[in-house]
Amino acid sequence: MRVFSRSALPHLLLAAAAFLSLSACAEIPHDRFHPLWLMLCMLPLQLGALFWVRLTQSPQGLMLPASDRCPAAEHSVDDGRH
Repeated sequence: MRVFSRSALPHLLLAAAAFLSLSACAEIPHDRFHPLWLMLCMLPLQLGALFWVRLTQSPQGLMLPASDRCPAAEHSVDDGRH
């Protein structure tokens, strides 16, 4: 028996990455703040967001329609006049 659906997995992964990042950020000593430590703490959230985007993309959303395939697009020739 499945506890959660396949579509819930990316959201759980993102929530876990956010929890890990915020927990790591909370452990930084506030009297010795350093930007590199902050960037390192945000790395799990950034990677989780990249995986979330990759896992939630639909195959139809991977290719944007080109203007030459769009019948509503107007093609004009630039003659240099403004």
